[in-house]
Amino acid sequence: MSLTELAVRKAVPHEKSYFMKDEDGLSLIVWPSGEKTWQLRYWEKEHPDDKKSRERRKTLGPYPLISLKETRERRD
Repeated sequence: MSLTELAVRKAVPHEKSYFMKDEDGLSLIVWPSGEKTWQLRYWEKEHPDDKKSRERRKTLGPYPLISLKETRERRD
């Protein structure tokens, strides 16, 4: 299920940080401080002949400085 701008805006902090998942590896981390950060999860092979791939994560920036729409564009 995809995130909506309203759901992202209304996300409240908890005692521990948590993820709100969107699509294709994109997620929003909500920190206990109330800060919200976009993160992309992807998989990368160490070598082209490898059968296994390693999970990587890349921070795309803070919300609301970077909107949901802009984050999806950066992911794509």
